[in-house]
Amino acid sequence: MMAAQPFTGTWKVDVTTAKWSGKPSTYELANGTYKCLTCTTPYTVKADGKDQAISGQTGFDTESVRIIDDHSVEIYPKEGG
Repeated sequence: MMAAQPFTGTWKVDVTTAKWSGKPSTYELANGTYKCLTCTTPYTVKADGKDQAISGQTGFDTESVRIIDDHSVEIYPKEGG
């Protein structure tokens, strides 16, 4: 039996085969605020789970950031809703 959605489930990346180039990405999460410090245009959004407008990024114009617990964060970039 197939899952309701073809990509539903837990995905894990095998970083041992990944090839990294350039400088590392830097993010900050503190006091209910999420910051992407190394994005094309650095930005800050509230980590309240609501869509926040963002400009200057390739591939997304809003982002939703929600703190789940001390070790988990949900980040959903979206373009055009």
